[in-house]
Amino acid sequence: MDDIEKLIQDGYLRDKLTRARKAKGLTQKEAADIAGISVSTVSCIESGKGDYLSSSLLKYADALGYEVSI
Repeated sequence: MDDIEKLIQDGYLRDKLTRARKAKGLTQKEAADIAGISVSTVSCIESGKGDYLSSSLLKYADALGYEVSI
């Protein structure tokens, strides 16, 4: 498990991204389209369950205006 996955599992980044999406008034589908990832990947990221690539998380964070660095 890499550092990004640990942040997601701990819930900190997951909660920040979910709040950011909702604050922008975006559905998961709209946010996924902006990020260029699937809705199921957004769901996995926000729930902390399932498999996804760290690169998908970085795309999602970027689409919501967050810079994630390790």
